[in-house]
Parts: sequence; structure tokens; C-alpha cells
Amino acid sequence: LLGEAREVVLAGRTDGSNGQLAYVATGTYGLAIVDPRNLLKPTVISQVELPGDAVDVALDARLGLAAVATGVSLEVVDVANPNAPRVARSIPVAARQIEVVDGVAYVAVGDTIESYNLLSGERLDSVPSGTGDIVGLAADRGVLFAADSAGRLAAIDISGATMAPLGGIDLPASSGKVFVGGGI
Repeated sequence: LLGEAREVVLAGRTDGSNGQLAYVATGTYGLAIVDPRNLLKPTVISQVELPGDAVDVALDARLGLAAVATGVSLEVVDVANPNAPRVARSIPVAARQIEVVDGVAYVAVGDTIESYNLLSGERLDSVPSGTGDIVGLAADRGVLFAADSAGRLAAIDISGATMAPLGGIDLPASSGKVFVGGGI
């Protein structure tokens, strides 16, 4: 593996084959696609070099696209053929965290969330999230949750054409990681 594993996403294969693949943001290198069937010795299928420091990755398996936050850009990588990933587009935005829902990338840029159409690269919307830089994103059931460095957890409605802040709470302590699922 070239680079260092900064974030890993497991998802079904995008080429119609059975099984899962791991999509790994590899820091100073870019993106790796790994077959994790043998947990003691996972197999690197392919890698693609990207600019910046790849710190987060999200996948839209339906579109066969991976979105990678590199700090200097949002890299949209065509992973439909996991053996030959290729950069589909590079969006010049200081992306630090990313979440993908239904073909839209929700990108943490400082204390703001920006949304981009993965297919066209078009910027769709932008909303402030809190007082500190966003350090974690997660989405479930049409709501995006953003944790910031000041300890605030914000909820944003992403079920419509534009993002709409729903509210937030101040947390006494936070690691920055956010996980939601099943409405919880």
C-alpha cells in the first residue's frame, strides 16, 4: 500500500462481481482499492495518485464513483472498474471531510458544508455548520450530521434540493467522529 491508511470505506463491488471492496484514503498517495477477503493479508487491487493529503473517502456504488477529500481538492474517481480507477474530475475546494448521498458529495470546508453533484462537479449549495472547523460528517435518512472542533453537533436536512439547518447541540466532549444509522 502506497501512503498511509487515513480512512477506509467497505462497500459492495461496483463492477457487478460478488463481494466487497475496501476504498482507502491513503494520505500522501491518494486512493487504494483493496480486496479484504483475507483479513490477515488483504490484496491491493489498484491505486491512484491524487494531489494533497487524502484524509477521507466516500463512495456512491450506484454511480461507481468515489469521492476523496484531499485538503486541496475534492477528487471524484471513477471506480466502476476497480482494476483501473481514474480521476473523473477534480474540484478545487479545501475538502477535509466528505459524505456522499444519492450522487451528491457533502464536503466539509472549514466551518461550512458545500454540496456538489458528483457527475457534473457543479456546486449545489453551501451552509455554515457551526463555530469550529468541521471534523466529522455522517448521513442517515435525509439528515446530515456535522461535528465541529468547538464541540457542536449540527443537523442539516439534505432531503430536498437545498440544505436546511435543523438545529444543533453543544457536546461536552467529542472525538470528532460521527456515526449514525437506522435513525439513531
